[in-house]
Amino acid sequence: MVEILDDNNQPCPPGTMGRVVVTTLQNYIMPLIRYEIGDYAVPGEGCDCGITLPVIKHIAGRTRNLLTYPDGRKTWPSYNPMALMEIFPLSRFQLEQTAVNDITFRVMTEAEISSDDKQQAIKIIQDAMQHPFNITVEKADDLPRSAGGKYEEFKSVL
Repeated sequence: MVEILDDNNQPCPPGTMGRVVVTTLQNYIMPLIRYEIGDYAVPGEGCDCGITLPVIKHIAGRTRNLLTYPDGRKTWPSYNPMALMEIFPLSRFQLEQTAVNDITFRVMTEAEISSDDKQQAIKIIQDAMQHPFNITVEKADDLPRSAGGKYEEFKSVL
């Protein structure tokens, strides 16, 4: 059974984002009851086909990919990766929030990173996130993947 719950553990109405929790109904030895899987989703309106089962309208993202602002707000980061690719063509990159005000921008590139390139990247990220985060630009030989092998453009260690 899948539920989408708000901060008070109440079901979210359609269109409101909440935490995804699951309850297994078949594991008698070790049942999982309202187990949080680390995802956020938005429930949708019922289907007009007559089936009354719950609907998931949109899966928003993982908890570990939330950007935390100094005022406590959390959101998924919004920035323009295409603008960053114009500065660093044929490169891969990753943003990591290491502290409430600090973000490390790692660029996997063969080219040298000029101070002008760094300043342009910092401006793009700060403008998109609408906050003057302290952004450090680093050249990286490799970008780590998650334990499941997934590459994440943004992650938070908070």
